[in-house]
Amino acid sequence: MSDAIDGPLAHVVLKVENISPAAPAVFEDHKEAIKAQLVEDAAADAVFDLYNKIEDERVGGATLDEVATRFSLDVVSVDEATRTGLTRAGQPPANMPSIPGLISEVYEMDIGIETPANDLPDGGYYWVEVTGVTPAEVKPLDDVRAQVIALWKSEQRKVLLDALAQSLVERGNAGESIDALAAEQSRVAQTSQPMLRRFSNDTFSRIGVNSLFGSPEGGFSYALAGFGDSMVVMQVAKIETPEPGNGTAGLDEIHDALSERAGDDLIASLVTALQEKHVVEVNYGLLDQMVGDASGS
Repeated sequence: MSDAIDGPLAHVVLKVENISPAAPAVFEDHKEAIKAQLVEDAAADAVFDLYNKIEDERVGGATLDEVATRFSLDVVSVDEATRTGLTRAGQPPANMPSIPGLISEVYEMDIGIETPANDLPDGGYYWVEVTGVTPAEVKPLDDVRAQVIALWKSEQRKVLLDALAQSLVERGNAGESIDALAAEQSRVAQTSQPMLRRFSNDTFSRIGVNSLFGSPEGGFSYALAGFGDSMVVMQVAKIETPEPGNGTAGLDEIHDALSERAGDDLIASLVTALQEKHVVEVNYGLLDQMVGDASGS
């Protein structure tokens, strides 16, 4: 067992579970892996040789179209793309390559300026050239009125839904019954099956379940449900303390759940650290539009 180690997110302790003694490798056992590695290395060398030839041609004044023709390469042309990665009509651009950071890179370039090659995740290279820039313009209100109204309604619905859920929880914790609160909203209160702390489904998210387990018996809480467009108001009907068993049944499940939760905590810590370092704002209107387009709604 190691001493506490100061990691980038938190302190950690390492434990050595097992040590496998070194053993000489047998060629036959690794022949296929060696062959695959040699093929991969040869392919990487060929790609790098082609990269050097392309760069030599570009230094000599050849355009990307000329280079592509000379070496039988494909040129992908994208007619238009805004900073959001969509066209001005709000649709994904045709032929847009799926390359992380491509849009940001394009918007840092000038027309006709040659830029160095960029690396692809699979070990290849790509070049980008901007052939034209369309000045930004504000669409006439009549053209986007319906979209603006829909986005505004979506934002307001989220705000009002959160306020309503919070109000119902406060009234429930003040003594009103969940049946009366549900009837007031033309709903019927439902009773779930008993759930463990690690339970979650489309209705009860992990955040919602954690909120429940942080409430006393009879206490109210609320959380997002579904895809985040609904709220569920919850009341703890009864708290049952499980009886400890003598065997090991369920220990593996508990171990997996704790490991998963520890991983979630580390990710949450990383996200929090990044949010403190980089200011992040979520454009829920654009997100709803993109998700709606992707789902065909």
